Amino acid sequence: MTIENKIWYDLVHTKYGDEYLIQYIKRQKLYRKWFKVLTILFSASGIFSAFQSAKIPTIISCVFIGLVQLATSIENFIIHSEDDLDKLGSLRMLYYTRLNNLEELWNNYYNNKITDNEATEKFFELRKSASEIEELDNKLNIRTYSKMKEKANTLTNQYFNTYYHE
Repeated sequence: MTIENKIWYDLVHTKYGDEYLIQYIKRQKLYRKWFKVLTILFSASGIFSAFQSAKIPTIISCVFIGLVQLATSIENFIIHSEDDLDKLGSLRMLYYTRLNNLEELWNNYYNNKITDNEATEKFFELRKSASEIEELDNKLNIRTYSKMKEKANTLTNQYFNTYYHE
């Protein structure tokens, strides 16, 4: 495989990873928001009905409150914590920086501003820096979702068709 192909494939792979991560972060923030809203609503309705001589028996209110407390206790096992969301943001910035560096390398190589040897040297320097991305990626346990993979693939293709295949 030529250095041109290696740079191009790494560039495409990095752009895809960045697009997937954008979708993933959006989804996790949405889950977190809805989880908080539902927790507050169930807590408020359980407490409110416990003090009402309402139609909901007190035992049902206690069950609601208990379920909310249980969900809150295991919250970080269900969805990413605020700290994890911050780390996901940091990971996204690492992808973004890597993408910019690879695009710069690709443009310099494609426009004959650097030689094969210079491109190879720079490419493998960039690959060494990818270990930080991989380490953080492994710690965060990012799940794959088929619809998000499809969307990331579509957005990646649109990007390259817009900027490189005019």
